[in-house]
Amino acid sequence: MEREASPPPGAQARVIRDALDPAQSSRVGRMAFLKSILSAVGAPAGFTLLGFVLRPYIPESGLLVMYIPVVAALAYFGGLLAGLITALLSVLLTWYFILPPSFSFAVSADFVPTLALFGLASFVVATGFGWVREAEAKRREAERARFHLAAIVESSDDAIYSKTLDGTILTWNEGAGRLYGYSRADVIGRSISMLAPPDRPDEIKGILARLKRGEHIQHHESVRVRKDGTRFDVSLTISPVKDSSGRILGASTIGRDISDRKQFERQQRFLAEASEVLMGSLDVDTTLEALARLTVPSLADWCAIDLVQEDGRLHRVVTAHRDPAKEAWGRTLADRYPPDPQSPYGVSNVIRTAKPELYPEITDELLTAAIPDPELRETVRALGLRSAVIAPLVSRAQTLGAITFVSDESGRRYSGADLALAEELAHRAALAVENARLHHAEQRARHAAEQAADRIGRLQGVTVALSEAITPEQTAEVIVTQAVRAL
Repeated sequence: MEREASPPPGAQARVIRDALDPAQSSRVGRMAFLKSILSAVGAPAGFTLLGFVLRPYIPESGLLVMYIPVVAALAYFGGLLAGLITALLSVLLTWYFILPPSFSFAVSADFVPTLALFGLASFVVATGFGWVREAEAKRREAERARFHLAAIVESSDDAIYSKTLDGTILTWNEGAGRLYGYSRADVIGRSISMLAPPDRPDEIKGILARLKRGEHIQHHESVRVRKDGTRFDVSLTISPVKDSSGRILGASTIGRDISDRKQFERQQRFLAEASEVLMGSLDVDTTLEALARLTVPSLADWCAIDLVQEDGRLHRVVTAHRDPAKEAWGRTLADRYPPDPQSPYGVSNVIRTAKPELYPEITDELLTAAIPDPELRETVRALGLRSAVIAPLVSRAQTLGAITFVSDESGRRYSGADLALAEELAHRAALAVENARLHHAEQRARHAAEQAADRIGRLQGVTVALSEAITPEQTAEVIVTQAVRAL
């Protein structure tokens, strides 16, 4: 496969415009054809008139030679048909007007070989230059189609690139540059494996092996790595490129970023699992503990859930981390440094305002502003926290608590999509907490009602027994019996 140069930007627009307006191209073609036919008719007639003027000075054979360049020019610039028409008219016009006797198709015997040779030369020249013209036209059409395709590829939003069968990158369009972050100079001549993550060492080899067998790979979903090291989901359509004999030369690839779709699918699966967890128990602490375990490490490296107690103070229900040692240390840190209720940052602020907070990047400036205590600030800085999102647990316009997601060694950068997921998860958690609390409140109320009913029953029994007692001994017996039952 040869490396193709990309068309200049202005030419891209022109080529694509021509392709999208076939009627205009057809009109131009018809006009060119008409001009060539008119020229094929007019040129021999004009040279015949010129022959009459030059006849006294140039012999007949010299006049015939003058037609040969005309036939060649018309065949080359007008095509084979125009050349043949020019050759035919040239023979007929010289036969009738130039060769003696003039104005007659009767020709002197001396000029028969000359006329025959002229006719043969005219048609040979017309055919030869016509074929050259056709070959040039086909070459230009092929070049135009190739240029056309290159312009479409270059202007595509998709990543389109080609490679040899050993994986060497040959071409690279602007869409690929935007998707992967590499310029042409960065990738041309390098292996396609530079785009694959290190944990997929055999994937590229498998794809190249399938291409060598002539397979077309449709919508292959995988993961690739950008120049800055970030991973993203991609859908690849890969086709072998063959020459005219069918031999496979390499492959072309069309890549499309499907990160948003894959993230949405993962979020929906996660929310479905979270809903099952939240419905699994009516014990608040057990439910929230299971929820936090679910989020680590799929959504966060750290997860903490705080609830507002009846006295208004915050209670840390759970702190979860993939590393048990860090998790225990995190609980100790939370107990030692409870959140400032008046802080304009963090959990207290989210609960107070019922508004979520998103920190795509946790900078030193943010730590300085959010943590006044220098000792705590240095401790948190040592954790290497990268990004965070905090969402309030709100149900029926009441803020019940907050859920916090933090990333550290995973390097995750939370975005607006993550914030929306955190809010949805917090909403479902708030409903679960409220339902659990309502259930417990109902149980307490039912138990209180049962106790009240039991006390009323016992009082009624005591009243009846006392009313039936006649002697002091009987009254004392009633009192002792009821006291024993109460115990």
